[in-house]
Amino acid sequence: MKAVTQSRFGGVDTLSLSEVPAPLIRSPYDILVDVAVANVSSGDRRLNQQDVGGVAKVLIRLLYGSQTPKHPVRGIAGAGKVVAIGQKVTYVVVGQRINFIQSASLGVMAEKVVLKRGSIYAPIADSLSYEDAAPIPFGALSAKSVMNPQFIKPGMKVFVYGASGSVGTYAVSLAKACGAHVTASARGVHQAKLGALKVDRWVDHSKNEHLSLPRHFDVVYDAVGLFSDIKAVPLLGLGGRFFTINSITSERKEDLVELNALASKGKLPTIIDEVYPLNEFKQAHKKVYEGHKTGNIVLLTSGTKANVVQKQKVATKAASTVAAKASAAPKAIKVKKVPQSQSEWLKTCNVIPGVVTVPGMVDTLGAVIPTDNQRFTKGQAVRVAIHPTDFYVSQKGLIHGIVMSQGFRGVNYTLKVKINDQFIDVLSQDRVDEGEEIRLSVLPKDVHLLKR
Repeated sequence: MKAVTQSRFGGVDTLSLSEVPAPLIRSPYDILVDVAVANVSSGDRRLNQQDVGGVAKVLIRLLYGSQTPKHPVRGIAGAGKVVAIGQKVTYVVVGQRINFIQSASLGVMAEKVVLKRGSIYAPIADSLSYEDAAPIPFGALSAKSVMNPQFIKPGMKVFVYGASGSVGTYAVSLAKACGAHVTASARGVHQAKLGALKVDRWVDHSKNEHLSLPRHFDVVYDAVGLFSDIKAVPLLGLGGRFFTINSITSERKEDLVELNALASKGKLPTIIDEVYPLNEFKQAHKKVYEGHKTGNIVLLTSGTKANVVQKQKVATKAASTVAAKASAAPKAIKVKKVPQSQSEWLKTCNVIPGVVTVPGMVDTLGAVIPTDNQRFTKGQAVRVAIHPTDFYVSQKGLIHGIVMSQGFRGVNYTLKVKINDQFIDVLSQDRVDEGEEIRLSVLPKDVHLLKR
């Protein structure tokens, strides 16, 4: 079978796609799984001894090897289908869809994996896609160690530092589920992609905006391991508490069951930055290692096909037909892969008339939108090409429209939006009902100007 392996610790260049023997059930408690989706997380980076020092690095070397990995097949979390079980396994059955984490023995970035007796796994509902389920055992389980009713009470004020990563995005949703008022920090480029989180207030930590926040938070949570209790003191109110992802957390099956239930009800959205096929594992790891992802990066293995099933309210017969086609022929895509020729690329874009107001700004869709292309002159009529994945549903969006219909495409919802009698296509991680008014944002680098 194919698997992502590593013969020595280091960067992306130490990873390989190899043929390795398929794992076998050797214990009555073993579970053999066809892996559909493997999560590529910051946890993988830390276990690979990247950006880790001090006592943590010593412990990782003791558990996972010094120079040579004890477990050559990488990956700690994923989702897939049970294909065989040991005689004493009673919690799951053959054919069941599950997600899981193997922090001790790894091995998930492969076509198949054997879950041992100590592995954490739980069934996932049919309404939950493998892509959405795979990151939950890492990101959401880590966040739940703090973001739970033991520490978060209704009405509390919570600050999540670094809310654009896997743990941070789940931390926001779990705090909201507990009834907290959530302030979160992320770079502006990430905030536009995180509308599904329903954050009460955003700040940009790259601009040190968190330093001006009031001293009234009941909980400050560092979701990336870059904050400290010293930095948290000016933000904490009387009796407030500071938590960090750097603390040791527990992994419990009952917690994963609860998280999967929240996700299946739409209360725990999984933010997917990009979906890669297994043979593009290096690109996936590079994006994670360099810290450029928003939410989660996942790999599709060549084992069980990813079952992309989303849950939505069907408002029209047309929308119902689209949903039926999507569930009958599920398909996962790597978001926006631009073809080589411009003519082919334009077929995938919204091409909208516009007028340049000043170099670098264009008036289109009833709003003045920034663009990184400044070679057009003031007053020049242009065509504006924007791919559906480059529109972001945002509370602070410049562009106002009404959703006319909703369907599925890959791992996203498809929205047909009417804006000033102009119809455009939008791919969104948010579920938006027909007739609902929304606001859209777009980044300058995603706005392409063409001659009329």
